[in-house]
Amino acid sequence: GTSPFLVDSDDDGLSDALEVGADNETDPLDPDNDGYTNLREWQGNSDPNDYDSLPEGRLIWARRIGSSGHDPYSVPAELPDGSVLVAGTIKGVTTLGAGEASETTIGIANQERLFLAKYAPNGDLLWAIESSGTGNTRCYRLEAFGDGSCITAGDFTGTPVFGSGELNETSLTASGALDTFMVKFSVNGRVLWAQ
Repeated sequence: GTSPFLVDSDDDGLSDALEVGADNETDPLDPDNDGYTNLREWQGNSDPNDYDSLPEGRLIWARRIGSSGHDPYSVPAELPDGSVLVAGTIKGVTTLGAGEASETTIGIANQERLFLAKYAPNGDLLWAIESSGTGNTRCYRLEAFGDGSCITAGDFTGTPVFGSGELNETSLTASGALDTFMVKFSVNGRVLWAQ
């Protein structure tokens, strides 16, 4: 799968580098393949929350986002409070924030779906959501705003559903082989509108 690595290049405790990479083998930042980087091992620091003592350019945190299928797109964006949004396409099933209070399983076999996840400044998962419905939904673009809301854009086939079970649940139906979408999400990941 595809694995975005959220990196703090200037050691300010924020994931401002937002470096995105992909792997198909064991991740060198996560040698035990549990989805989490061993901060003590990589920072040489006994306190992973002590950002001031870290040398410049050292990894603060990293999270794996990917399924066993081909996950072609992931787009990160940092918010003013230091939290990070990641939007993308997932094909297959994966669990984000495994073992955390907000652990969320997303995806379905053999279908591409849009996902949106929000991580706290320390890398903990705050929430994660996905599209549902039929066909494939691919996310190529994420634009975050100062109030914490965001817009995602991409293309779809079939009839995707955004915000299933929410007040602003929206179904779109492709009129051709491939149509485009835009969805605006609130700071809490709720659909505000979709078109």
